[in-house]
Amino acid sequence: MNFPALILVVGLLFVRSISAAEIYTITPEPGWASPLTCEAPESVPESEIENGVYYFLIDRFTRVATSENYGHFARMIVNEAGIQNGSEISIIVDPSYETLELHKVDVLRDGRWEQRLSPAIVSVLQRETQMENFVLDGRYTVVIQIPDVRKGDVICYSFTRTGSNPVMAGHFYLSFDLGYHSPQHIMRQRVESDPDRPFKIRQHGTTLEPKVTGRISEWLAIDTPLIRQENGVPHWVITHRWIELSDMAAWANVVDWAVPLYDFDQPLTAELEEKISGIAELPTAEEQAAAALRLVQEEVRYLGVETGVNSHQPRPASEVFTKRYGDCKEKVALLGAVLRRLGIESHPVLVNSQFLKTVRTFLPSPYAFDHVISEIVIGGKSWFVDPTRSHQRGPLEQIFVPAFGYGLRVRPGETELCKVEPIPASLGTTRVIQDYHVSDPENSTPSRMEITTTFTGQHAEDIRASLAGSSQRARQDAYLEFYARDFPGIESTAPLTYVDDPKSNVLTMRESYLIPALWKDNPKQPGQRVAEIRQPELENQLTWPAQNQRLWPFQLPWPRHYSLRANIHLPEDWPDDETATRIRNPWFDFAYVTRTTGNRVEIEGHYRALASMVPAHEAATYSADAKRAWESVWYPLTFNTGTASVFSWGVSALMIVTAAATLILSALGLWLFCRRGANDPPPLPPPPEDHHLIGLGGWLILVGIGVVVSPLALSVVAVQEMGSFLNPRTWDGFAGSDVSVSTLLPIATAAGLIAAVCGFLVISFALVFLFFRRSRRFPGLFIIVTIVEALMTLGLFFVELSAAERSAAAEVFKSHVGDVFRSIIGAAIWIPYMLVSRRVKATFRR
Repeated sequence: MNFPALILVVGLLFVRSISAAEIYTITPEPGWASPLTCEAPESVPESEIENGVYYFLIDRFTRVATSENYGHFARMIVNEAGIQNGSEISIIVDPSYETLELHKVDVLRDGRWEQRLSPAIVSVLQRETQMENFVLDGRYTVVIQIPDVRKGDVICYSFTRTGSNPVMAGHFYLSFDLGYHSPQHIMRQRVESDPDRPFKIRQHGTTLEPKVTGRISEWLAIDTPLIRQENGVPHWVITHRWIELSDMAAWANVVDWAVPLYDFDQPLTAELEEKISGIAELPTAEEQAAAALRLVQEEVRYLGVETGVNSHQPRPASEVFTKRYGDCKEKVALLGAVLRRLGIESHPVLVNSQFLKTVRTFLPSPYAFDHVISEIVIGGKSWFVDPTRSHQRGPLEQIFVPAFGYGLRVRPGETELCKVEPIPASLGTTRVIQDYHVSDPENSTPSRMEITTTFTGQHAEDIRASLAGSSQRARQDAYLEFYARDFPGIESTAPLTYVDDPKSNVLTMRESYLIPALWKDNPKQPGQRVAEIRQPELENQLTWPAQNQRLWPFQLPWPRHYSLRANIHLPEDWPDDETATRIRNPWFDFAYVTRTTGNRVEIEGHYRALASMVPAHEAATYSADAKRAWESVWYPLTFNTGTASVFSWGVSALMIVTAAATLILSALGLWLFCRRGANDPPPLPPPPEDHHLIGLGGWLILVGIGVVVSPLALSVVAVQEMGSFLNPRTWDGFAGSDVSVSTLLPIATAAGLIAAVCGFLVISFALVFLFFRRSRRFPGLFIIVTIVEALMTLGLFFVELSAAERSAAAEVFKSHVGDVFRSIIGAAIWIPYMLVSRRVKATFRR
């Protein structure tokens, strides 16, 4: 039987026979209601209407002393969709403590009101709307099916619900919204106070103050602005305007209310006492507490039968363990009773699983919370645990609890909220090691991929839950489908294997695959074969908003810590290389580094979430970083058929021709430079007083050292840096039949760099020759070279600085400013020296 069908069957078992008379009655409007006049709106904002219905009147009245809640509402059917969506009225009631009075259902058509309310159009259903979440609340839904509804009709209806849950012990709480995602014309909320239960008021996102008349406070809002919807808004961020009222003045009042609900000294069954005795044999209190937690998590399934007072009051621990089901409060009560027998202190802690830390902005009230967890205290140290979670293993330090932010400890004397955050060690990691054995570009044999993934902390917990909820075959198929997006035809060579170490809370998964055709023809470059190694799991860690112009924050996947190491084994050697993308900002830490050594490529990548959300005004900055990180997560391989082997070290003919032509032209240019003026008469001898300056002395010794060292250093650079350009693999991938700027630019860049290196190499040797020959051409050529080097260094500095990302600009500046400073200072010293030095003029005269 499929899951929805099973839910339906179980739901039918809980439906009891009940007459409509026990749920509702039809009565006139109460005299105290004083509803607003229900009139058709003069204009309809059709462009903002959702589902074809304009809910233009919301009029409510709450009487605290009598627990009466009156509602008066009006809607207009705008179009055909509205006929479908607006012809039914649903009212939820809990018959264990509430009564429902229906007053009217009137329809306005063609200027005339028609009364439609009668028992014939009213049905009573027990629908259990939270059954998918394993919660039964015992509430009924009164459904009014209005017949003969047409476009343009106005429907006006009212009812009164009376009663309050006895578990609240007479306390009063109310909250109401002052705006929605769809338009409303008039919203009115009235509250008649009880002198014996004065309430406090707190506004959220609004400054609307009530009009007070006697004991009645009235809030009236007309044509309030719509609440803008955005994707990715954190669920704990409340985007609408709302007001809450509570008769509890402080959190201590909530504690006083909650303490009597939890009795850890209740008698237990013999079976449970026997299990506690077994747990007590463990050597430490921490181990006993962890074992007690697992007992409650594993042997008692989650099911909340939250009818009447049991919405907040747990059933006895012995009953919960005997039935082997309970909700959060009942599991907490059971765990507390077990720990009490073991002599271990524990306390319930009220939290809000939806609004998390935002709960601290709420008024004190039991309704500020929707969940309860446990605090275990041993030797003055405390741990927060959630008995409703499952598949948790390891010591208490490894037990994960969500970042609820703040909670209320149910312990006599507590007056403030306490922080509730997960232990850092429990967050865990996902560590992936991939091994690729790449075949030759003809795919003569399949490539192999082996993956080992290690999960710790919360990650291990999530994987255990996933494994328990699906078959191994289904999981194997899901993984194959996932990898087939990048590797069509991929095959599994062995079943998935799992090794679970519950003591350390570490789970390891191993996979093994064959990829028949890793290499493919490049459709954009005929004659080229390509293969791409991607890490989609790392890519999936990165998300960003669809729009950067936001009103609200953008939620991030926190906690998240993913690391990757990929080893790619190629058939033959590959030139040594290293590339790195590193990004760290207030929201995540990311790195993707590739290193090539011989026939092996190593890839190291990691992503770690540093925050749970991005502020709205930082969305653009965050998105740019996230996209840059996402785009870096891949490693391409290319092979050009008909050229030198992509895996062999070859020499590019084009680059050799470029280098040779540069050497010849440079030598020819220098010869012409030196020959220029060869027939000129020799210069006059230096003045007698300068004869002692003739020769390589003084500062010329420093010039000579620099001139001699320069060609040697440049030769080393040429060997180190030009090797990759001489390799056809470096630039052949850009060549093909499709000649364009994008294909020619890398080749022109490579040729230009080779020409520059070869040209400077020739000039540096020529300077050595001219220096020791004492040629009168040396000072001029030295000045030209010094100026060109300074301009090139300065130009390269500004190009790299302008091209760098904002986050990397400081590093670029730091790494290059020294070179710029040295070149400018060198030019400022040696150019004037060559122009005015008497020793230079006396020495270089040949």
